[in-house]
Amino acid sequence: MKYFEKFLVLFIIYFFSFLNASANENIVFIDLDLVLNKSEFGKEILTDLSSQKNKDLETLKLKSEKLKLKEQEIKKKSNIIKANDLKIEIDLLKKNIIDFKNYKKDVQKKFENNRKNQIISFFKTVNPIIKSYIDENSIQLVINKKNVFMGDKNLDITDAIINKINKEIK
Repeated sequence: MKYFEKFLVLFIIYFFSFLNASANENIVFIDLDLVLNKSEFGKEILTDLSSQKNKDLETLKLKSEKLKLKEQEIKKKSNIIKANDLKIEIDLLKKNIIDFKNYKKDVQKKFENNRKNQIISFFKTVNPIIKSYIDENSIQLVINKKNVFMGDKNLDITDAIINKINKEIK
């Protein structure tokens, strides 16, 4: 039991001495989402993505409305036309609905791929700017703000990075 207590005391002393040694390191954090949303370059990308999404949604809405009109038209004809002709029109409508669902999946997939590529491109462009800021200010570690529980506001470099991006990318 005495060995365990001695070991515990030595471990605690070692642990706290390690904390003091690493406390002198220059560590900061950055909110990457805010960099994307507030920088001019990021706003430009997000605006383009938003307009593309709105355009895609409008196209999907028009196609959906056409299918609904076709369905209503078939319902109106159901008592007038022959059962065989009705079945053919219903089958065609079902095929069109399946095609619409596939088209919708493709549009969503293309949008998500484009969104992902645009964001990757943004960070590839911005990373050298962040790296130069890190080098200029002798920063040793940058942590994403999402992973920080608490921290001094003075350690947040988000605004400085946004300003640097706005100056360097036009």
